[in-house]
Amino acid sequence: MTDSSEDDDLPEEAEEVPEEDEEEVIEEHLEAREEAQEERAEAEKERSEKRKEEAEEVVNPDMHRDDPPEGG
Repeated sequence: MTDSSEDDDLPEEAEEVPEEDEEEVIEEHLEAREEAQEERAEAEKERSEKRKEEAEEVVNPDMHRDDPPEGG
């Protein structure tokens, strides 16, 4: 296996990869990790937006009702 800082982050199974496939496996691993980070960031963004909407509803519940207030 080659010496690089990327190697420290690879799973143990990476040590069992034949040298000729090593570069491809490392690239796939890094792409998968990047995709997972993007998915986590998107999920956190959605949770944050939901918390913001819920906080706005607490402050001004009439603005966030599905039905208009009765009477009036």
